[in-house]
Amino acid sequence: MKNNAIIFIITNIVLVLNFLNYFGGDISLFYISYITFSLIIVYSIVLNHTKLSTITGIYFFILLLTLVPIIQIVFGIREYLMGGNSIRFNLHTDVNIHKTFFIILFQMATVASFLFLTKHMNYVNSNVIEFNKLRWSIGIIILSILSNPSNMITTHQYGAEDFGSAGGSFLIAGWSSILVIVYAYYAFKTQLRTNYDVILSFIIIIFGLLHGNRSEVFGIVILLFVFKYSSNLNLKTKLFWFFTIFILGAIFQIIGIVRGLESDKLMVLFNILDGDFSFLADTTTGIHISTVDAIDYSLMSIISIVDNGEIDYHYGLSIFDYLKRTLPGGIPVPYDRPQDFGAIVADMTTARGGVHFAGEAYWNGSILGVYIYTLFVMFLVLFFNNNFNTTSLIGTFALVLIMISPRVLWYGNIYLYKPMLVFIIFYIFTKIRFKRKLSNEYPSN
Repeated sequence: MKNNAIIFIITNIVLVLNFLNYFGGDISLFYISYITFSLIIVYSIVLNHTKLSTITGIYFFILLLTLVPIIQIVFGIREYLMGGNSIRFNLHTDVNIHKTFFIILFQMATVASFLFLTKHMNYVNSNVIEFNKLRWSIGIIILSILSNPSNMITTHQYGAEDFGSAGGSFLIAGWSSILVIVYAYYAFKTQLRTNYDVILSFIIIIFGLLHGNRSEVFGIVILLFVFKYSSNLNLKTKLFWFFTIFILGAIFQIIGIVRGLESDKLMVLFNILDGDFSFLADTTTGIHISTVDAIDYSLMSIISIVDNGEIDYHYGLSIFDYLKRTLPGGIPVPYDRPQDFGAIVADMTTARGGVHFAGEAYWNGSILGVYIYTLFVMFLVLFFNNNFNTTSLIGTFALVLIMISPRVLWYGNIYLYKPMLVFIIFYIFTKIRFKRKLSNEYPSN
């Protein structure tokens, strides 16, 4: 472990030295950093390949998905990233493209370096705790209903009723957070071992997909995968689960496309099932490009408006914005509630919303802000990862970190802030309860 810590420190010194290339203003220097970052990523994975199913590994792979669109741009496979249904052509300058690629690759290398400090996670062990599954299952299904929009993705009214007001949006997001925590607790207790647990998981997955709620569903899919893949299963069964997750991934993309259509969604869905993809050529359908494409577009937009002075650096003051947003949206407060940074970017650019993991950090302090924030989040991930089996509370919130990883890395820090706030409240409560119990058992004379 000591040797791993030394490798981690040396690796991060190398990463920091590459700040000079970023601020040098010469794009040719970026290629030196690209090679450096790529080598760091490769040797971190090769030397720690058995840790890729840990929380650190999962966060790395979620970030890896965002690398695909920008690589296509850098190497000329395609010309533009799209944010929703429109393109900001003047955004795609060589400088903006390479800065975006630099930051994504830099952040991935930083996350990969944490694999050296990461301990293996024993998701499945013999300590299965029996509790009332039926009661918890009913609660999880009810929460799943409350956390999804009332309209299905195949209806023309999808999104208008539930997301058209702050109240509706808050209710869905609020119930969704509770669902993630409750399901994570259920998963920690049961280890998702039985067919009953799998069926319950797929009920939530299917219901969520029918209502276009992909992010929370994606978290459940990841959790189900790591539990099943970590189980003592034969190769045939593991391959079955691998291809099941692959098929679900393909369905996620189809759901994303259908959700954004303005034409007859139900008819298009039937056409897809019949193998007819001709609607893709119809620009009037308002197709929303895949999520990671839009997230990369948002990061490029943030880099552009910050570097061009359209928005001032925030110098780490975001933390105070989140403190002001601690109370739920429906509760009146004696101050102006700060706007979500994704909404600010969407108002200033043609981005659709959502913020890359590096986006808000860049607003707070350029590439240095990205590095500091990445260290903060990954040390938090490391704590829960390395202490997974110590208590039910830490174990549950370790699984919460897995489930919210798509939200945190693609949509913004608020999705990390609120669950961690709940954890702190529960942690304080358990400490007080433990001390009270201890004082009752061993009263002082």
